[in-house]
Amino acid sequence: MKYRVFFVFLLLLSLTLLGSAQVKILLAPVQTGNLSNFGTGYIDEKGEMIVKPDYNEGFEFSEDFACYRKADKWGFVRRGSTKVIPAQFGMVRSFREGLAPARTGMALDAGWGFVDTSGLYAIGASFKDVGEFSGGLANICIHANTLNGKWGFINKRGELIIPADYDRALPFEDGWARVNKGGGMVGLWGYIDVKGSVVIPIIYTEIGPFREGLAPVNTSTGLKSNPLTAKWGFIDKTGKIAIEPKFLGAKEFSEGLAAAKQSDKFPSMWGFIDKQGQWVIPPKYYDVHSYCEGVAAFKEKGKWGLMNKKGEIIHEAFFQDIIFPFSNGMIPVKEAGKWGFLDTQGKWVIKPQFAKAGRFK
Repeated sequence: MKYRVFFVFLLLLSLTLLGSAQVKILLAPVQTGNLSNFGTGYIDEKGEMIVKPDYNEGFEFSEDFACYRKADKWGFVRRGSTKVIPAQFGMVRSFREGLAPARTGMALDAGWGFVDTSGLYAIGASFKDVGEFSGGLANICIHANTLNGKWGFINKRGELIIPADYDRALPFEDGWARVNKGGGMVGLWGYIDVKGSVVIPIIYTEIGPFREGLAPVNTSTGLKSNPLTAKWGFIDKTGKIAIEPKFLGAKEFSEGLAAAKQSDKFPSMWGFIDKQGQWVIPPKYYDVHSYCEGVAAFKEKGKWGLMNKKGEIIHEAFFQDIIFPFSNGMIPVKEAGKWGFLDTQGKWVIKPQFAKAGRFK
């Protein structure tokens, strides 16, 4: 008898805890096209409007906050709460590691800093531009008496940890960050670690992010804007060439495959290669988006379609626009001027009805 009572007690306790736990609802920003109710709000996975379209503009959720614009000012809306951080900033970007970039005014020379989840500046708005926090460091740009400024990295106390010696710097990913010296169309790219040490030499015309142990690099010299002279390949994390630079274009690996652009035919087309540099899906598309949840997007005759990892067509090229990578199995697509959402089988989950749409987060 006592075991039965104890079991019932555990069951009731579990149900109580389950009921009290906060369930996070996936939300996507959408812009309504109704002139009588025009604005941006947020829908759930059933297409129901959870946050009324009261904003002029809105971005996707990140760390339970989404950026929104009212008139010419920006603020943040919080998931599952009616409270907002008032629209008081000239511009904002998404929260990362509890802090979000915020600019004091509309002018391009207004200062950037970082605000916390209460909307107060945790790091003063004294920078020309900022990126985002990753691993406790954020890329920032200071004026440095140059036209475009110089980039370095600060910690969450606003202290400069890696000197602003670069003409461009991107956020850290897995302890490494891409940096540029020279700037503009002739600058070169490489990687540094969190101590500021160069781990991949700054010698590449272009370089992409490391994914699955490899990064795409353009080994050609001269202007990176010349697609006819591009020589794209892949390096590993020791800096060694893993896939010979023989493509006119390349994107990072995803789910074992990377998009690459052939160099031996004109017009040059996109396909997908494996980690040995061999074609898995032949290069026959005008453009592609990398694989996400087993699905890639391809472009034919100005329209977008979907295919699986065997190259089999999931949905014919029919859509005006598409957002990749998508998230949570919901693919935003544009058809006949309206946005809706497909599942990974190419079936409608939410039919096209919005003027704009973003990803579910």
